[in-house]
Amino acid sequence: MAVFTDLAETTAVYDALIGNGFFQPREGQDVEAWLGATPADGSMSTIDPNNWAWVTGETWTAFDASNWAAFEPNGDSEGLAINRFGNSQWNDEGDFVGGYIVEIDSVPEPGTLALLGLGLLGLGLTRRRRAA
Repeated sequence: MAVFTDLAETTAVYDALIGNGFFQPREGQDVEAWLGATPADGSMSTIDPNNWAWVTGETWTAFDASNWAAFEPNGDSEGLAINRFGNSQWNDEGDFVGGYIVEIDSVPEPGTLALLGLGLLGLGLTRRRRAA
């Protein structure tokens, strides 16, 4: 799951993904996505903006504690979402998220991606032959 610890990072990812339509609205909700934070005390909900922790163990910063939308967190969920209110502020959300934003530490080398692609192609051809 993604971890955002400053405004520049949050804005860059928000603009690149949500601003370009990677998450679509569902059942009357805005386009929102899960991030990697949960209540720090292990509870299922909290209304304390400082009682949250990133799942990676990174420090919950003053920026993170201040990036909540108005009247959030309101204790309705154990998950952190972005864009419930049409902006890059946090919301504690339980339902109707459009997806997840995942942070990857490293990108595979092109040769590894080519091998993975060939493997998936071979798997698809094998399944197609069995179905015939």
